Amino acid sequence: MLTTSWPAIDALSPIQRTLITRLFGLHEAGTAQDIREISQQLYGESSSQAISRAFVVKTKALNRLYSLLASQYPHAGDSATLPQRRPHQNYAQLLISPVHQQRLAQAVADLQSSGQKITQNALEKATHIRGPIVGAYLQQQGLAQPDRQQRLEQALAELQGSGQHVTLGALK
Repeated sequence: MLTTSWPAIDALSPIQRTLITRLFGLHEAGTAQDIREISQQLYGESSSQAISRAFVVKTKALNRLYSLLASQYPHAGDSATLPQRRPHQNYAQLLISPVHQQRLAQAVADLQSSGQKITQNALEKATHIRGPIVGAYLQQQGLAQPDRQQRLEQALAELQGSGQHVTLGALK
């Protein structure tokens, strides 16, 4: 088990401690490592899913460190906590470059012609454009899928309107 001379880092979970010490070069080798290298070591792969998991661990670890160290560094205050990622942000006001708009429009046309669903993940993969820009494009073009809560509310309203019994199976 990796231990450090920093009690706050030692208070992290083993995976958080490993990620933070390697990411910031606080381990025995003393050199910072790339998040891809770390995800390869932690998860045995460096796929986008493994890297995403590593980013989640990093965010939680840094938030934990901030909360543990807040009393020792009161000048940091509550503003030191990292923002949590919100899965369904409203990106409608985000400006999209003409180049990105063109690539996204082409990808939408390609997906439609091949009969595939137009989703944020499909567009990100097809265009290699990051999530917020793709999310903004989908919202601005009226192509954004409703979130889970909206889909459930819509299904409930349809069931109630048709006089059917509301069951978990019917909502699916």
